[in-house]
Amino acid sequence: MAPALGRFAEGGAAFAAILIAAIVVLALLIWILRRRNSPDEKERRRRLRVHRHGRLVSGVVMDIDEPEAAEGEQPRRLIHYTYRIGAVDYSACQDVTALPELMAVDPAHIVGAVQVKVHQKNLYNSIVVCEEWSGFRGRPAFDAASRIQ
Repeated sequence: MAPALGRFAEGGAAFAAILIAAIVVLALLIWILRRRNSPDEKERRRRLRVHRHGRLVSGVVMDIDEPEAAEGEQPRRLIHYTYRIGAVDYSACQDVTALPELMAVDPAHIVGAVQVKVHQKNLYNSIVVCEEWSGFRGRPAFDAASRIQ
């Protein structure tokens, strides 16, 4: 019976090695899939998703907010705007800090009528500008100074 026990031990070692390898691969896969993106990357992806799957509506930029930045942080620029779909008015705010083309424009040229892109499945998800599109087209300050296509 000793030879049979030896074969069983060899098979058990191979099974254990395969099991350990499978656990390591599974753990690596979970780590890769759950890896978190930075907030800036999440916001960039959201803007592009709304641009690609959104529809155009008319809106109005109400205010530009440039809160004081903490020491060592980049100054932020927030655009507050409203838009209407059907009989419902929506009010939103977009952080455009990551879009340097818009940071160079005088805030006085931003306030006023604008085109808004709204995600078709979530009407609260909207943008006025992204890396590939701008709702400010047709304004002299944006046509001359902006590099947004």
